Amino acid sequence: MVDASLDVKPPSAKPAPLAQWLKALAAFLRAEGTRGAEWRRLPTCAPHLVILLCGCAYGAVMASYHGFAGERTLMVLYGALKVPLLFLATMVIAAPCFYVSNLLLGVGDDFEAVWRGLTDYQLLVALQLAALAPVTVF
Repeated sequence: MVDASLDVKPPSAKPAPLAQWLKALAAFLRAEGTRGAEWRRLPTCAPHLVILLCGCAYGAVMASYHGFAGERTLMVLYGALKVPLLFLATMVIAAPCFYVSNLLLGVGDDFEAVWRGLTDYQLLVALQLAALAPVTVF
């Protein structure tokens, strides 16, 4: 019989990169949509990459409703590109509106927090869409 306490990694051991990403995503979902200390260990473009990957995955699933055969392969590619483009278009439309609102209300210095909030919201929506992709398949 093997003692389970012998399998514990030493505290100095770094987690694998994928494990670190998954830990950050799990902490984000548990913290009601706010990014914590786990995100500081990831690259600064990490939220945008997750939005892109989750959006592409969900778009591909939506477009693959009738399969992948023939010309449908190109449609799956289009579908995979449309969802991240929708997120980008939403950000391009919403960010200037929020910036002007912040300036009119006299809190223009807080626009970094607004940008972070918009990014967090889109990250949360992208993660939820990716989680619902198996439901969309069936």
